[in-house]
Amino acid sequence: LNPVSYEYKETGFTAHGFIAEQVLDSNLEEIVTFNNEGLVQGLRRKFFFPLIVQSIQEQQAIIENLQAQIDELKKLINK
Repeated sequence: LNPVSYEYKETGFTAHGFIAEQVLDSNLEEIVTFNNEGLVQGLRRKFFFPLIVQSIQEQQAIIENLQAQIDELKKLINK
């Protein structure tokens, strides 16, 4: 997903977010909203937070695993 900035024509307000079609293409259908014609309308932003937290936790586990590997390699080098 690529974050984007966009400006509302009516108010000039600048917002930040994602393109709903890209989110849909990323297999995150539960976050995408559709209009009565079945066309993509927008995103349910509050549903991003659990996914973000889960991704951070997964990355943290990878980091900790890599750090443990580095520590073990350092021990082997220093013997």
